[in-house]
Parts: sequence; C-alpha cells; structure tokens
Amino acid sequence: MKEIVQKNWSHYRKYTIKEDGLYLEVKTEEGFTARLIKFEDIGFEEIITKYTPSPYAVGFFLSLFFNLLVVIIYLIDLSKKYSFGSGINSGLSGGIIVLLAIWGKTIFKFEKQKIIKGEVSIVFDYFKKKQAEVDQFIQELKIKQREYIRNKYMQLDEFKSAEIQRNILIWLYESEYISRHELQELLDKLDKKVVIKGF
Repeated sequence: MKEIVQKNWSHYRKYTIKEDGLYLEVKTEEGFTARLIKFEDIGFEEIITKYTPSPYAVGFFLSLFFNLLVVIIYLIDLSKKYSFGSGINSGLSGGIIVLLAIWGKTIFKFEKQKIIKGEVSIVFDYFKKKQAEVDQFIQELKIKQREYIRNKYMQLDEFKSAEIQRNILIWLYESEYISRHELQELLDKLDKKVVIKGF
C-alpha cells in the first residue's frame, strides 16, 4: 500500500509514499496544500486523540434550537395576522437555519485521530473502520523510511570528515536504524580509512 486517501465530507487527505518521503495533499474549506515530508523529518511517536461534543454544549444548542423554532413559528403566525411580506419571514427563517447549521457542525463534531509525531506531525483519521488501513500504511511508511535512511547514511564518504561520519553513525544507532554490531563494523571501517589516508 503506497497510497491512502481519507475523505470526510468536503475535506480530504491523500498520503503517498515516495522515494524520499511522504507526499501529503490536504483539501479543506480554506484551500488546498501539498507538500513532501522528508523521511528524516518523520518520527513515529504515536498519539491517539478522540473528540466528542460536550453534553453541556449539546444541551445548550438543543435548548436554543427549540426556542428559535418557537420564535420562527410565532413570526410566521404574526405575519399572517398582520399581512407582513413573506420575504421578510423567509429571510429571517433562512438566516436562523443557516446560523444553526454552521454552529451545529462545529458542536456535533466526532473525531478520532492517530498522530505520528516527528519534526512534522502527520494526522490520520482513526475511526474503527479506518484503523487497520492506517496501521498498515504507517508500518509500510516505517519500512520505506528505514530502507531510505540506511541506504543514504550507512555509506562512508571519503569527502566527509571522520568526525561528521562518526556522529552520523552514532545517530543511526541511537535512532535504531542500525544494530550495535553494524555500528561497530562501520566504525572499524571508518577508523581503517582514517589510518590509511592519514587524516
């Protein structure tokens, strides 16, 4: 699985594993963004967050909704009694309904997300039906990241100083990209190169 698409109403996120990182496209009401997150910036500290509406907010919304409903009915009766223009009633009713719909959308928001934290945080929708797909995608992302990091940083470079390369190798070990045995082998090779070149 090299790609995963998550849709939620008009929003969508598309994640694609590329050769050098994760390509992310996000579309919301505010606009569209696309970026490549380098493998070096991706961490795998996992956080799961869950958002459900507060019972107090729901209660207040429902109370206001029914009160406004009574007001709308009263205005309609009043306009029939005094022959007001139907356009005024329609405008008021429509405005109230639109405002309630916008407010209701923010209150009745249910979210469950898995966030993988690194230099850049990556957010996935994580409701029950999406969990297996998300977990599998994250696992494949880890495998691809590990391959990329090992291929890029395990190579000894004669044009880099021994100290810089030693620090890179220790970083690889501390980040668990290489084993202790691999670290020792690479440090031995580096030391031999230093002795041979005399630097």
